[in-house]
Amino acid sequence: MAPLWERFFEGHRGLYSVYVHTDPAFNASAAAPDIGSAFHRRHIPSKISTISLIPRTPPLCHITCTTSLDRFVGRPRLSPSQQQQHPKALSQLAHAAASRHSRGPDFVAINLSDNPTVAQTESLGRTDILTNLFRLEVKWGHISMVEAERRLLAHALLDHSNSRFILLSESHVPLFDFPTVYSYLTNSTKVYMESYDEPGGTGRGRYKRGMAPTITPWQWRKGSQWFEMDRALAIDIVADNVYFPVFKKFCKRNCYTDEHYIPTFLHIRHPEVAARRTVTWVDWSHGGPHPSRFTRMEVTVDFLRWLRGGTTCEYNGRTTTVCFLFARKFLPNSLTRFLRFAPKVMGFG
Repeated sequence: MAPLWERFFEGHRGLYSVYVHTDPAFNASAAAPDIGSAFHRRHIPSKISTISLIPRTPPLCHITCTTSLDRFVGRPRLSPSQQQQHPKALSQLAHAAASRHSRGPDFVAINLSDNPTVAQTESLGRTDILTNLFRLEVKWGHISMVEAERRLLAHALLDHSNSRFILLSESHVPLFDFPTVYSYLTNSTKVYMESYDEPGGTGRGRYKRGMAPTITPWQWRKGSQWFEMDRALAIDIVADNVYFPVFKKFCKRNCYTDEHYIPTFLHIRHPEVAARRTVTWVDWSHGGPHPSRFTRMEVTVDFLRWLRGGTTCEYNGRTTTVCFLFARKFLPNSLTRFLRFAPKVMGFG
């Protein structure tokens, strides 16, 4: 879907930055995009440490996009001293990227910024230094997925101009143009993550008794891994040395850490900032462990228009039909349809 995302970003350079966390099998040199591409030289190393960061997926896995905005709405912007409230943890995370290893899905981090010069320069410099490091595997549903997410967040946090972060995959598509997405996130008073209590084996049944008393059954939450968060929450997650170690020790086998760690952390630490919904549309109507996948013939103008406004939700205290900014899972063969419909339906390209 890279050509679609290139059109999405076109004309807005300086308002975002991109971080790509690749699978070890990915040949960055062979697949290097043009120098003018939004993805040019945006790779970070897929490394793991005792405090870890974020991954990205190869063609059959998934990608991560982290969008960071250089202002807070509804919450005061952090001062430089506040941004450094966890200097030791952030330093360890940065060191981790240059010292230990991880492998797994490829992720992309996109950071929106009001200070483009700093954002672009600092990120590229860090990428140049860390591109040739060895990597270990990141597995779906495993703690390594969360380690990878924290890794990508940590890299994005090193740039102080980044303040909103979005996790996406390579099968994601944007539903609106860049200005709409940018305005929606920069003006939001909430963060967009699911965090809900689900009875039964796929919810409460995944809780491990060894997690108590740090995490109780009544605090256990579930949600989609595709998050959108502000800088304050991202810092708290990266610096977490209370709940993450508990997940790492006890959330194994059929626990699926990536569906529970951040939703549970959000419920315990920052319930007041959660919109408790995601800005990524996914179809789970067919049941099973994976959402529906959509091919070229299923991408129609009517379908896209429904995705853009076929439901209602709350945004900053008001009811709106703009609930989803992105959608997945779309197969590569659907790209031609998106490129054709984007100017007419999504407003870009």
